[in-house]
Amino acid sequence: MSRVFRRSPLSALRSPSRTTAFALCALAAIAVSLVPARAAVSVYPSVLYGGMNVVSIDASSGVRRLQWRDRGRWIDVRRGQAMDNLRIVSVRTPSSCIRQMKLYLFVPEVTSSAEIDLRVLECDGSERRLSLSTGATWQVDHQRMGDAKVGETVCQQFSVRSTTVGEAIVVDRVVSPTGKFELRFTGRRPPVRIPAGRAYYYEVCFHATSPGRHKMPIHVYIRRAQPSGGFTSFIVADTAYVTVVDPPPAPRVQQPVKPRVIVPKRPPVNVRPPTIPRPVIPVAPPPRVPDVDVVSPRATARAVVPVDTERLRAQPDVGAPTGVEAEISDPTTFRTVLLPTARSIPEGEGFIGSYDVAGVLAGYGVTDRLTVLAGGLFIPAAVAARAIDVTAGARYELHRGDYTRLAAGVQINHSDTDSSSITVGAPYLVASLGDDDRRASVALSYSTRRHDPVSGEPFMRNAIVVAAGGDLRIGGNWKVAAEAYWIEGSTYQPLVATVRHFGRRYAIDAGVAVNMAGDEARVAPVVSVLWVFGR
Repeated sequence: MSRVFRRSPLSALRSPSRTTAFALCALAAIAVSLVPARAAVSVYPSVLYGGMNVVSIDASSGVRRLQWRDRGRWIDVRRGQAMDNLRIVSVRTPSSCIRQMKLYLFVPEVTSSAEIDLRVLECDGSERRLSLSTGATWQVDHQRMGDAKVGETVCQQFSVRSTTVGEAIVVDRVVSPTGKFELRFTGRRPPVRIPAGRAYYYEVCFHATSPGRHKMPIHVYIRRAQPSGGFTSFIVADTAYVTVVDPPPAPRVQQPVKPRVIVPKRPPVNVRPPTIPRPVIPVAPPPRVPDVDVVSPRATARAVVPVDTERLRAQPDVGAPTGVEAEISDPTTFRTVLLPTARSIPEGEGFIGSYDVAGVLAGYGVTDRLTVLAGGLFIPAAVAARAIDVTAGARYELHRGDYTRLAAGVQINHSDTDSSSITVGAPYLVASLGDDDRRASVALSYSTRRHDPVSGEPFMRNAIVVAAGGDLRIGGNWKVAAEAYWIEGSTYQPLVATVRHFGRRYAIDAGVAVNMAGDEARVAPVVSVLWVFGR
């Protein structure tokens, strides 16, 4: 009976051919790891929307030139250039290599598509080609509501739908630019999510007060999946037409003839001669010109839709676009309540805020990714135990994606009380997921504390700190926010929840903070007011 011997894996590695192949593979892997990676180029947003689009192009080696394809040839991007359903409003032309370039593109119509091919020439000699286009086209209604008599009210059903099969849409709100047309919602009121391929229906009513032809666009705001530059939605405009006519004249009622009474004449006594009245010739009034209210959708949008011009003026070579509404978003998305998010403060902007009156915190965007922070707290002895606290730090945004961000920072804090002084140094990492309407953040920190008691020897304490929080827009200018902290070895484990009202430059929070550690929960009010400048 013959035996079959199989070679072990170790014996295979000992053979000259296998050993040589293994060594070559290892050397190739090392060589590949030493070759520098190609410079990365990213663009946000990756799709175009109706109205204004603020497109950010980031290149790790810097952008030297930006070109677009015009009838088969590449030309430099300049302000005022236009193509089918697309216009270049403004662009920052680099005089030297810059890491980020912003391009302002305006899409006037949502019923047809728009696209542009770009070529990014980088400072290291390489190039990258990008293509941007509208993700969907929209079907709008042009409803003729017929004739109406003065004093009547006519109503008509309208709808809006995307002609491109895709994901569900969110209708943020529906607006009538004038009070002549009234909106009625037979189903759910906006904001409402509409499944893919479905239409959103609403009703438009018109109350006729004067004769004439009336035409008005009804603005439907669709939420952008990738908001940018302060624009969180775009407008799809349905149009309503109505003609108002005069009611028929009322029938004349013939008055009964009164009987004639003859009174005998008496001779006048010292009576002046009668005055013959001047004849009165009736003149017909001038014909009434009916009121005509004919407005094009674009003209109405320019007249009644506000534009975020303050943000656009902050950019070089930015023309003032018209016909687009920049819906107000929370100006303090760089924090949850006190917990920092991974979103940096834009370059040249800053904030100053007060927490519970006694605390002051300020921040400034040195660059588009670097944020510096400083603040303090003072409690006089007349109010409670005396305390002085100062803090300073910085945060740098390491990664910026469509919905994900990552930042690293460090915060240094020093406090003095009647019993001791404490100095804390805390480097941290924070990751955020979401957009400016809804965002969740998780932070991890390792703090080193030095205690200097008034009586006793100084000592050191280290602790791991884990924090998590998030905020959610609940409609209009309102948000809810909450955050919680776990501090290793501490008897203070806070949970904070607030309701926020915000405008274009301010945010006001009111809520409570609860200590979840110990035998019983302790509750304290939380009030903060933040003001943003440089926008």
